[in-house]
Amino acid sequence: MERNGESCVQRAAAGDSAAFGLLVEEHTPWLLVRLTRRLGSHEVAEDVLQEAFIAAYQQLAELRAPERFGAWLCSIADNKARMWQRRRITQLNLLDQLDLAAPPEQEKQEIRALVRKAIGRLSDPHRDVIVHHYLKGYSYQQTATLLHLQTGVVKSRLQKARKRLQKEIMAMAESSTAQTFKLGPDDLAGLRHVARFTSDDPKRPIMHCVCLDAGGRVVATDGSRLLNWSSKGLASLPAPMILDSLRPEMIPDTDSATLILEEESATLQTADGRRMTFPATPGPYLKYQEAVGTPGPILAVVRSERLMACLEAVEPFLREQHDLVKSGWDYMP
Repeated sequence: MERNGESCVQRAAAGDSAAFGLLVEEHTPWLLVRLTRRLGSHEVAEDVLQEAFIAAYQQLAELRAPERFGAWLCSIADNKARMWQRRRITQLNLLDQLDLAAPPEQEKQEIRALVRKAIGRLSDPHRDVIVHHYLKGYSYQQTATLLHLQTGVVKSRLQKARKRLQKEIMAMAESSTAQTFKLGPDDLAGLRHVARFTSDDPKRPIMHCVCLDAGGRVVATDGSRLLNWSSKGLASLPAPMILDSLRPEMIPDTDSATLILEEESATLQTADGRRMTFPATPGPYLKYQEAVGTPGPILAVVRSERLMACLEAVEPFLREQHDLVKSGWDYMP
């Protein structure tokens, strides 16, 4: 079978399971390395990756840009990993075992994020016992059997690993866990334009927001149209983030700024120290159909060959999105 990226994605979206199998084969190696590094366990990474592929297969018809399949799949895998980490850390209550002396203003969610990063910094022997005992929930004896160790060795390593985690976490707590992106004049002008495009519909607050999608796509809707713009400065964004109540006047009129994304907020900071902060939450954004609905018949008057060519190009998209088979599709040169 042909192994062409975009063609393979299109065939898979049309229901070709063999084509999707080729995509799985192509993207498994690098995603498995990425997830193993993040989760600290090859076994757990395989389980999370399997969940990501299932979700991707179920959502594949929603992917509007086949050439961005890799980045889109990566964002799904990262979200699945994030959900796994939050669930396991919360259930096992590792924070209580660590007995952290966090500052009063330090939120538990922020501490959990630090714990996840700190586990990744442990040595292999310490990380193995932490992952097996706390994250996978095995007893001392089960952990010892799985790692071919004595039970006393497991207990000793866990004690040392917890102390090491405390040191790592307290060191990292002093530094920011936020993601930062350098934005140029085109990025800022684009954000300003997108912010003007949002809706004020009080019944649909999600449309007051701007979505920063994985790979740098910036998406907003006014309820009848959906704007999709690409930002070079946000090209490395790994997962969607929703910016709430972003307004044009909040975007600084300057040649450059730094966008700082944290768990629940986003901040634009200029070189002279000005800061504009607004609420933010993890994505994803609403689907195209949920944003603009399904309109009635569309009338288009075309008066040039170039516009005619454009009409021919968008006709398949419109037919798919707006059920033009029923409403009819006709035009006159």
